[in-house]
Amino acid sequence: MALWITSGKGEEKGNIFLVNPSEWLTCVPKPERWAEARRISLMYNRISKLPKKPRCRNLQTLLLNDNDNNFHPEEIRLKFPLGFFQFMRRLRVLDLSYRSIRLLPSGIGSLVELRFLDLSGTLLESLPMEVGRLTKLRQLRLEHVSYLTSIPREAVLSLKGLQSLNLLESDYVFTGDWEDDGSDSGSAHDEGQLSLRDLEGMGQLTELGVSIRGMTQRGMEDLQKSHRLCASIRFLSLEYVGISSFDLSAFLEVMKGLRKLTINFSPDLEDLVFNKNQLSELEELSLFNLSRATVHWKDGNVFVTGPTTAGIFKTFGQLPCIEKLTLFGCSRIEEVIVVEEVTVDNVDYENDSFFPKLKRIWLEDLPNLRSICRHPLLLPSLEEVHVINCPELKKLPFGFSTAKNIKEIYGGQEWWDGLEWEHEDVRSMFTPFFPPLNSKGVFEPYSL
Repeated sequence: MALWITSGKGEEKGNIFLVNPSEWLTCVPKPERWAEARRISLMYNRISKLPKKPRCRNLQTLLLNDNDNNFHPEEIRLKFPLGFFQFMRRLRVLDLSYRSIRLLPSGIGSLVELRFLDLSGTLLESLPMEVGRLTKLRQLRLEHVSYLTSIPREAVLSLKGLQSLNLLESDYVFTGDWEDDGSDSGSAHDEGQLSLRDLEGMGQLTELGVSIRGMTQRGMEDLQKSHRLCASIRFLSLEYVGISSFDLSAFLEVMKGLRKLTINFSPDLEDLVFNKNQLSELEELSLFNLSRATVHWKDGNVFVTGPTTAGIFKTFGQLPCIEKLTLFGCSRIEEVIVVEEVTVDNVDYENDSFFPKLKRIWLEDLPNLRSICRHPLLLPSLEEVHVINCPELKKLPFGFSTAKNIKEIYGGQEWWDGLEWEHEDVRSMFTPFFPPLNSKGVFEPYSL
């Protein structure tokens, strides 16, 4: 059912909102009414065909996005008819994220009033030059665009008002050596492609997300010298770090606004050092396949995959900001949290609780994991625990007064039956939150 919302008496033209989210629609309902709408939301549907040349003189917001958990088969690829944007000159917000779109429709450059464009999770291989005509654009989102390998520099440099550009976890990556700034498997950009040097010159950028491959000592020093670029970086992914000892203290000193940091696929990295006082703004820390690294940190979220030493979390202490903790495929992990003895009796519930914001714990393929923590933890915000293929894990850090907000515990029935508890009443207290996995149950750590 379409929901029409009007501001004013009756259906005053230009103030109508058409809302059809999450209804599994396969076609656009009542396309004739698009002419009256100011905002249209058709997100989370299965629509593949759109109206031909809709006359939307008042339309300011168009949401056609899906979500990142949905599968996009070929038959529901979003198709834009010729001239679709021709009569949308007032459009300011366009969200096409997580749709099966390989090419942006011709005519997108006619959206001269556009302020926000979200193309995240699409199948784009190249950003068209026509985007450079969107001179009033303020935000351009291109994260998780797995096939994106080409961004013509003029398509971005022409956007004089652009304040936010996010390329994180797209296939368009820069090299750690600025003199050989590249986007394709570490090779140099063509002369006409967007580079870090180009971004450095965009003084209006206040929010930037980038991936850098092959960071060297020299490249790190050069990046630190660019205070303008560092001040704008909010989301940063470092791949194949070419340094054996990586002290992030100086690096983070000039990136005070950094909110997300990912370091992955760096087999040569042996030491990764964080200054705990520099992580107060960090919302998420993701570590993938650091097979030799010793890591020390005290704030943020963490996602660790790959072989890792048992002592990686020895310096955890109290983490006021962490919300998600995920360990995947770390064959040598034996204990997740190593802290001094803590019991419910000697913890100040109001001021001294460990992990006060931790909501989700995901543990998968950890053959040697024996303990999450040897002592009960209050975990006042914990909602979900996922345990998959951790045969040696025999005890959860739960007691009578812990995990008061737990909603679900996922795991195999055999694992659950073999758990040890401090008292049988504790088991009874948490059993209602355990829906056992069946033989077809599949969980993805990235969905957390």
